[in-house]
Amino acid sequence: MSTVVGLAHCASVLGEVRHRTVAETKEDALAATSAAVRGGRKTVLLFRNGEREQMAIDLALVARLEEIPLDMVELASGREVIQYRGQIVPLIRVADVFGTARAQTADSKVGSLQVVVYTDHGRSVGLVIDQILDIVEVAFTIQPQTQRNGVLGSAVIQQRTTAVLDIPALVAASQSREIGMAAPA
Repeated sequence: MSTVVGLAHCASVLGEVRHRTVAETKEDALAATSAAVRGGRKTVLLFRNGEREQMAIDLALVARLEEIPLDMVELASGREVIQYRGQIVPLIRVADVFGTARAQTADSKVGSLQVVVYTDHGRSVGLVIDQILDIVEVAFTIQPQTQRNGVLGSAVIQQRTTAVLDIPALVAASQSREIGMAAPA
């Protein structure tokens, strides 16, 4: 059993995550996360970004967890994509968006990518992460002092400072970064 599938199975979310289609608007996503700001319990996916940083994604925003073989990754218009459920799904490497060095175990050493599939208005994006750590239901408070585009703020989750992602903003940051890279010098 793959690490992603095994972890999801152990956390009793496999069936729920496999069959869920997320079609929330940006406001719905932020409203769902704001419950965490008020101290309510949220179910979050914890993952490692680079060697040392822990990040969290509201599980309500996760359509699926996938482990994708590297040979499924293709290029379209200079961007990494995969063919997934009848769509061409762009991949966003979270470490690249934040300028973080990838973990030693990422990509080439394992032969596959851990991908969090986010779907909004029928369009999917795959967030490539370094390593899934856990799926937990916890109460936490987000401290919004951040200048990082794509991060709502930080919270203490499982005794670690954790960056809580704002997926719609992360996707927008990734797209604007690509536009900036494509612009003539």
